[in-house]
Amino acid sequence: MKRISRNPYLAIVSGNPLRFIPEITVNSISCYNIRMKYILTIFILIITLSINAEIITDGTLGQQVNLPGPDFQITSDLGQQHDGNLFHSFQDFNLNSSENAIFSGPDSVQNIINRVTGGNPSNIDGLIQSTIPNADMYFLNPYGIMFGPNAQLDVQGSFNASTADYLRLGENGRFDARYPSDSLLTVAPVEAFGFLTDTPASITFQDSNLPVLKDKTLSIIGGDLYFDGAAPHETEEGIQFYSELFAPSGQINLISLASSGEIIPTKTNNNIDVKSGQITINNTKINVNGKGGGSVFIRAGRIEMNQSHIYSETFDIQQDGIINIQAKQMLLTNQSVIRSNTRNLGNGAILIISVADTLTLISSEIMGNTNSQQDDAGNGGNIQIDAKQIKLINGSRITSSTFGAGDGGTITIKVSDSLMLSGMNEDDTGSNIISNSHSTKSNAGNAGYIKINADQIKIMDDGHIASNSAGVGNGGTITIKVAGILMLNNGKISSSSKMNSSGNAATGDAGYIKIEANQISMNDAEISGLTAGIGNGGVIIINVADVLELSNGSTINAFSQGSETNAGKAGEILVQAGTINLKNQSSITAKTANASGGNIILTVSDLLLYLQKSYINTSVNGGISDGGNITIKNPLFVVLNRSNIIAQADEGRGGNINITSDQFLSSQSSLVDASSQKGIDGQVLVSAPESDLSGRILVLPAKFVDIANQLQPPCNARVAENTSSFTLKPTEGVFKPLDDLLPSKPILFKPKPMLED
Repeated sequence: MKRISRNPYLAIVSGNPLRFIPEITVNSISCYNIRMKYILTIFILIITLSINAEIITDGTLGQQVNLPGPDFQITSDLGQQHDGNLFHSFQDFNLNSSENAIFSGPDSVQNIINRVTGGNPSNIDGLIQSTIPNADMYFLNPYGIMFGPNAQLDVQGSFNASTADYLRLGENGRFDARYPSDSLLTVAPVEAFGFLTDTPASITFQDSNLPVLKDKTLSIIGGDLYFDGAAPHETEEGIQFYSELFAPSGQINLISLASSGEIIPTKTNNNIDVKSGQITINNTKINVNGKGGGSVFIRAGRIEMNQSHIYSETFDIQQDGIINIQAKQMLLTNQSVIRSNTRNLGNGAILIISVADTLTLISSEIMGNTNSQQDDAGNGGNIQIDAKQIKLINGSRITSSTFGAGDGGTITIKVSDSLMLSGMNEDDTGSNIISNSHSTKSNAGNAGYIKINADQIKIMDDGHIASNSAGVGNGGTITIKVAGILMLNNGKISSSSKMNSSGNAATGDAGYIKIEANQISMNDAEISGLTAGIGNGGVIIINVADVLELSNGSTINAFSQGSETNAGKAGEILVQAGTINLKNQSSITAKTANASGGNIILTVSDLLLYLQKSYINTSVNGGISDGGNITIKNPLFVVLNRSNIIAQADEGRGGNINITSDQFLSSQSSLVDASSQKGIDGQVLVSAPESDLSGRILVLPAKFVDIANQLQPPCNARVAENTSSFTLKPTEGVFKPLDDLLPSKPILFKPKPMLED
């Protein structure tokens, strides 16, 4: 018994009636969308499995013949040849697993163009072979196509399977499968795939493994496209798939339509102007790896990938590969991967994804790498993603890495609405967007840039945007522009120069971080430019039009953690905001363990710099290096409530602290200090009236006082016994002028001030 469907609601077993099994799941993909149309199509196509294979010409281009098998010889005399085009027309075309369809003809044939007109879908579970050198093949059946687990291709040129109703030949020619009498055969090559209905038939692949030759094209163009394979398995060589489309150094086109119109596939572009259908890729590999990077073009209204891979790897000096995907909605789940990679001198394929609505990754990855160690190694391919919304969930990643001499590719993300990173995978790794440089060799490449534009960004639950150097190459610059709010809740944005996997200190510098936003809210979160080795810390530049708020241990830091005598110096922090609030152990710091402290410049353009149990720090913990300088400009108020601003040093000079404000308010337990333990103290300059807030910043009790027994009863409720009176009698001849001052009301009591906790 062979199972031929992994539909979570329907199991179809060869030789048995349909049985509904609602408990089946599909590799933990909870949102795997199976349409009723898909079920009906599968049912129709499965019925054909029990029918003996048949290949019958329809008589429109010659005599009608029921060809004998199992090796069906399809010679040129069974069709019509017009110069380089050889046309065949079949009433039915089906192949069982042990059968072959062998096309032959003169070497002058450039295109073998086939249609099926009988109204039945084609089930292909055997071998389609062509002996004509370099000839491309077109297989057209507007009533549906299914490729089974034993389907194979052995054609000399490209292969195109479609449920289009006709093929347009040049400007005026036409090869029509739905209405054969409307055909006009010409010598012109195929120009377009034409669809006459709004519900084109689907094309289904069931554990199918279809390759074409090097540099050739494999095109699947129709209604909904379904690629359904058995779960891949691990081997010593990596993950092996039972279901695969393979065009080495070539091109794969997957195009789904849900309306009438024409599709014109080209070598460089496959844009479509009609309504698109759905492409479902389950346990399947789309592969264009080769000496030169191949290209993948995918067009659909909705794309769903479950435990599937799309790969373009360059193994030689050739380049120009591209992975280009366009959809209205796109979902990647269960370790799905889209990858561009180069292992030699050629650059990695460019990766472009455009989603009109929402791109969602759940435990999945989009990546571009360069691995070659040669001095002139190719650079990693750039990653460009454009969507209304992007969601990276459960440890999903968008990454660009260099492991050799080539530079990492740039990651560019444009989101018209919101970008969200949230949740961890089974390895406790959060969702992230990362650019890395890993090589420790002297010719190491630099990490690529990260550029993000969005209306809103939410980084939560260990989500991370980062550029890292773990070797000789420098980290890349991170540029983030947010029209609305940037929210970090247990999230992180960082650029680092850190230890590599061998435990050696990185020598590359951390990259810059540049952030523009209307508002930034940080809760238990971090923005950092860290160095833990010889490389220097990154520079952090933040510009916030409204409020920058850090709470619950949040930090903006440019640490230098290296304890070596030649440790990299801390980076600098430059912040401009309308208001800056630091609350509950939050900090802005460029302190170091041994190297020079970094400088911090805070410019407040509107109202307030407020620190509550928080600190600003550019101190040096040890050694002869100087503390960094702290400059605070232009706020109306600087308020320190049990908080510190320090630029201390050990043997070196303390940093200078310069505060310019209309008002400087400090509690007694707050500290502003630029001292040096063994060296020269730095200067502290405060250009503002200074106030001690001791006894003025109050922490009110959480419990209310019961006043029922605290107040005396009102006068009219008292018994008028033994009452006294006081009468003020003016002296005769003395009167009160009309414009004289009146006495104020008596002050009954004055409460004692509450002390700080």
